[in-house]
Amino acid sequence: MSEKISKHFHLTLHFTVTGDESKIPAENEEYNERQRRLFKAVVSDKKTLDVYQRYLIAGWLELEGSRYFDDMLLYDVKKDDRGFREAETILDNAIAELDASDREWFAEVEEEGIFYENTEVFHDCFEANIVGVDFTEVEMRGHQ
Repeated sequence: MSEKISKHFHLTLHFTVTGDESKIPAENEEYNERQRRLFKAVVSDKKTLDVYQRYLIAGWLELEGSRYFDDMLLYDVKKDDRGFREAETILDNAIAELDASDREWFAEVEEEGIFYENTEVFHDCFEANIVGVDFTEVEMRGHQ
């Protein structure tokens, strides 16, 4: 008779998500000032900031195209036609608070499919890092 065992583990990852406006360079003034306004709009919108921070963690956890963590962490964000959750959707509320010129510019780059490439400076202001791990054996079962 063969033996089979299974063990259940509980893995807790502790993340810190940091946003740092000082990462926006001073050069390329018009472009970077727009990134600065977006940063401030996101930071001042608690719901957008919360969802964006979860987006960063989901991206960190994403392995080999798996969308498991996207589904778990970003359940309240609508997927696009390809089944992805994009930053432009997450940042919509904050962008709506910007002036008309900025709203028009962000709408244009989104329509052209180059939103992320035109907000990289903003995205680079944030980072998600694991700051601790708790690993606990919860249960072990033996099977005959």
